Amino acid sequence: MKRLIVICLIICFNYSVKAQEVNLGLSAATTAGEANELFTSAFVLDAEFLFEMSNTIKLGASTGYLLSLGNNDYTSFSIIGDNAVRYTQVDNTGFIPLAASLRFKATERLSFGADVGYAFGVTHRDAQNGAYFALKSQYQVKDYLYLTTSFRTIMLEDKRLPTEFDARDDKFYLNLLSLGVLIKL
Repeated sequence: MKRLIVICLIICFNYSVKAQEVNLGLSAATTAGEANELFTSAFVLDAEFLFEMSNTIKLGASTGYLLSLGNNDYTSFSIIGDNAVRYTQVDNTGFIPLAASLRFKATERLSFGADVGYAFGVTHRDAQNGAYFALKSQYQVKDYLYLTTSFRTIMLEDKRLPTEFDARDDKFYLNLLSLGVLIKL
């Protein structure tokens, strides 16, 4: 009986390994919206683990590392409670997003997708976490190489941000527009 279970597990594992796709990507990004004054640009490292559900749809998970470069020239004053706070520079901020992924193959070379999940702030002790969402498009250049564009947003609830940024229920949206490459392993 134990041998039968082990054989079944080996067959299932072998089948699932052949049915999966692993992609690694690297992108450069610029900030958009209210993040323009606080951050100058960003770099994104992506890792995708996808399963083919049909000829046109893939589902899976994605993660990576997103580093937003802070604007050292930003200066602002803000009143939080009874304290006046002066922001003289914004630190670089890093996130590790964990998300569910969906990819739709529109043509032989063009596909679109979305990632929905949560981003964990990791660069410093007071780093914020927030909901993560990404819209992506991928154009296949070679069998293993894709050009990618994406719009990503992380919704942060940071009460330490300057008053001009916390007008929407104390939420700050870190929006990024990125362009990069993705390699199919």
